[in-house]
Amino acid sequence: MAETFDGGCDCGAVRYRLLAKPLFVHCCHCRWCQRESGSAFALNALIESDKLERIAGEPEMVRTPSESGYGQLFARCPACRVALWSHYAGAGLASAFVRVGTLDDPDRWPPDIHIFTRSKQPWVVIPEGANAVPGYYDREKSWPAESLARSQAIAPRIGAYHAALADLKRLVANGPVEGWPGREGDQRLLKGLAACRFEAGATYTEKQVSDLLRGWLAGFCAPGGLDHVTMRRELVDAGLLVRDKAGASYTVNPARIADFVADDARWLDPASVREAVRRERESRKRDRAG
Repeated sequence: MAETFDGGCDCGAVRYRLLAKPLFVHCCHCRWCQRESGSAFALNALIESDKLERIAGEPEMVRTPSESGYGQLFARCPACRVALWSHYAGAGLASAFVRVGTLDDPDRWPPDIHIFTRSKQPWVVIPEGANAVPGYYDREKSWPAESLARSQAIAPRIGAYHAALADLKRLVANGPVEGWPGREGDQRLLKGLAACRFEAGATYTEKQVSDLLRGWLAGFCAPGGLDHVTMRRELVDAGLLVRDKAGASYTVNPARIADFVADDARWLDPASVREAVRRERESRKRDRAG
């Protein structure tokens, strides 16, 4: 029987279990991790999400900005607010970065590598002989063969996520969206992502639906472009939103969303992707100027 590793938050409301040893353990010294942890670095154990089991409670998923602009999702205890793990934009929801300090026995998992050491705190002393790089690293050269083999099992999920991300980047690459996309694939992607803004099991009035869609669309659409009325109608016609017979309330149909957007792409936010594309362009301009 495979060895497992338990962990949880301070108050005990959320408990989890790793069903395998981590693929790799990062000690990240970047400024973003310093700020997010409130300390000198973040220590993350990377593992496949299907090997991360909830054994008590359910974390709240909090969308948080990231240096890339794509953002990340933090899993926090809804009571004590401790961050337990996160999902980065690189692999979507297929893998999780578990905060090693929340494991019951954190001593088991020292870092396999120190990354972004160019921005480490000057008083942090990395042990002599430790694997350390000034920025990020080459996974193929650093991970053990067993971890590389395990990663192949989630490669299709990551591929589907990246395909959706590429489509979304193309859609917002030239600035605010001016109107309803002409490509059917883009229409389906936006409908699926819009439906993900609604909480399963919750009931919404028409005003609440309109307000939610209006705010979401404003983040990446031009004024007078794709409007909330059109989107609401499209969601109803597609069966993503179900309206009661009186037309007074709406509920989301979670089972239908999978037909429109890959599971691991559901957390993508067009406004964040638009900002990330802008940052990437500015970075390339600076590189060319330098």
